[in-house]
Amino acid sequence: ISRTRNRHETERSFCFCASDLRLPVCVPTRNNFTMEMTKEWLKKHCKEQHQYGTPALNDKLYLHFKGFHAIENLEEYTGLRALFVEGNAIDSLDGLQALVNLKCLFMQQNMVSEIEEGVLDTLTELSNINLSNNNVKKLENMQNLTSLHTLQLANNFLSSVAAISHLSECPSISVLDLSNNKIDGTWEELSEMLLTLPNLSVLYLQGNPIVNKIRFYRKNLIAKLAKLTYIDDRPVFPAERRCAEAWFAAGGGPAGLEAEREERVKMQEEKQAQEDRQFEYMKRLCNRKQFDSNGEVIPQNPDDESEDDEESADDEEEPEELVAARKKLAHLQARAAGAGQQEHIELIQAK
Repeated sequence: ISRTRNRHETERSFCFCASDLRLPVCVPTRNNFTMEMTKEWLKKHCKEQHQYGTPALNDKLYLHFKGFHAIENLEEYTGLRALFVEGNAIDSLDGLQALVNLKCLFMQQNMVSEIEEGVLDTLTELSNINLSNNNVKKLENMQNLTSLHTLQLANNFLSSVAAISHLSECPSISVLDLSNNKIDGTWEELSEMLLTLPNLSVLYLQGNPIVNKIRFYRKNLIAKLAKLTYIDDRPVFPAERRCAEAWFAAGGGPAGLEAEREERVKMQEEKQAQEDRQFEYMKRLCNRKQFDSNGEVIPQNPDDESEDDEESADDEEEPEELVAARKKLAHLQARAAGAGQQEHIELIQAK
């Protein structure tokens, strides 16, 4: 017991001295805690993943959560369509220039702080980029991404509308995730920037200071962006769009709320009219006479329908198209007895 007590006292005294001298207990270094993306390692990894030994034949590469600090030695992997490198310590996009066929790049949970000039210029086929949970402070050098469809930048350090204004150089974007950044500014600045994205249909902005500053944030976005189908936590349904557009057209405020109420009443009336039309259509189908393959009326059981239904069925005139089709069918049946195969085919088609 005395030896144990002495050892604990010695450890406490050592820790106290280390804290006083401000000595680092553990210093992570690149050589000790990261891996290098060598050609030999890449080929071995492809073999373990049951992929091709020839680099150019692989269309996807899984390099996530490996501890890499840089993208290296991918020049031979020209056939890649998807690259998964999330969960590493990569701080630059340099090394992707040779992947001219790349369509999907997943680099979330890394340390990328900027998009360097020229690193994405050759990736004209790139349609999906995920840079969530990085250190990006400003968007730039993306003007050559003419096929870009989805851009995910959640949980970065974008601080203003000016920092994301470069998105106007990528009009093909339809899915944009900017949630949980530090974007601040005015509604005029934000709307002007978003209007440069004519194909935008999905937008995530929640978690930014600018959202709390915009009154009627959701209604304004819906009214301004005609193709928007999803905002933050829920989709934009047609009824919500009609109400938002009526509110915006009336100028907002009390007049906008009154216009929105009128639009809701109008939608309810349209829904009721549609249900009435469907009911009448089904009623006519139930009262319509049934015919056999020879065009004869199928007798119905009088106990199955009321006298009112019989009278309405007798009074209903048959459409001219139905009468003409029945005459044509009877004419073909008269010729079918000994006419031949061609007439038989015509009869089948007419039926």
